Amino acid sequence: MKTLEQIMKLYEENGHPIKSFNLFGFRDERDIKKDVINDQLGFFTEKELFLCPGTTDPGVYWTISAERNKKGTLHLLPGYHERIWTFGKHKGYEAFVNDPKKCKPTKGWRDTDYDFTRGPKDIVVCDYFGLNFHRMHESLVAKLIGKYSSACQVVQKSKDFEYILQRAKDSGLKTFDYALLEVK
Repeated sequence: MKTLEQIMKLYEENGHPIKSFNLFGFRDERDIKKDVINDQLGFFTEKELFLCPGTTDPGVYWTISAERNKKGTLHLLPGYHERIWTFGKHKGYEAFVNDPKKCKPTKGWRDTDYDFTRGPKDIVVCDYFGLNFHRMHESLVAKLIGKYSSACQVVQKSKDFEYILQRAKDSGLKTFDYALLEVK
């Protein structure tokens, strides 16, 4: 697990501004074809580091089912995303949303051959896709990603998500940057 000092150093080394509240995710691509929840999502402030389980990848369902996007399954690109979210509604409940009126578009890549890996045929895209930061089930703890993410950054436990949301509100910020880091 990363310490607050290590994460802040990553931000500084890569020229990312540190704000009063900073959302980030750690993506672990191992076992992505098994639909496992093996990523970490969280935030840091000057005095606090909070990490919890979640996913930064779309579920297997959105990659292999007939309901998948015909243009390719969207994955958020790793890196720093400025003003990616603001407060809004995701499927009727409060979450961080990519609102075109307040946020910058999302930059990702489309898995056009649906093989779960970024390859030469996959394309980089930038637009408003409805890629949000939200929770999985309201009261149950999901064991697999399933339909909970078609590209969103999703916290596994609702109590963890509620804590992140409350701390974001406490920060006074209206829009939120996000850093997605890959675990190698």
